[in-house]
Amino acid sequence: MLKFTRTESYQGGVTHLILPDDDLLKKVDKRLKLKGGLKKAVRISYVLTLEERVNAKISVITRRVKDLLRMYPSSFKFDIVIFDNKNSVRQIYQQLYNVEFNRRGFYAINKESVFISGADITTKMLAHEITHAIVTKYCTKRIAPVPQEVWARWVEKELFR
Repeated sequence: MLKFTRTESYQGGVTHLILPDDDLLKKVDKRLKLKGGLKKAVRISYVLTLEERVNAKISVITRRVKDLLRMYPSSFKFDIVIFDNKNSVRQIYQQLYNVEFNRRGFYAINKESVFISGADITTKMLAHEITHAIVTKYCTKRIAPVPQEVWARWVEKELFR
C-alpha cells in the first residue's frame, strides 16, 4: 500500500499533487525542466521548499497549456497522481478500465486525475496529459480521442516556444 502526501497547488487548477514519498518528489523536481518561455514565467529559486517548487512548476506548465489552447475552463481542478514507475500506472489503468495498458501516463476522465510515472515523467509528457484534462473540462460535449490526441501532441511541440 502506497502512502500518499497531498499538497495544494498555487494556481492553475491542480487540487492535489499526490506522491508516495519525498524521494520521488526530488526525482520529479529534477525531471520537470522549465525551458524557453516557461523558465521566465516563474522564479523557482525564490520558492522555499521542494514541494512548493514542484507545485510552482506544475502551475506554470498548466498555465502554458491553457494559453496555447486558449482554453480557460471555469472551476478547473484535477489531481495529479505520480507513481514510482510505469508498472504502477499500468496497474491502476487496468483496475479502472479492465483493459491492458502499457503507457507512462494517462488522464482518467471519471476520476478527474492525471496518473503518471515519476520515473519517466517529462515536462512535455505532463503537458500532454494536462491537455487532456483541460480539453475535457473546457468542452461541453465529450471530444473524440483522435482530436484530443492531436491537440496534446501539438501542445508538446509548442510548449517551449
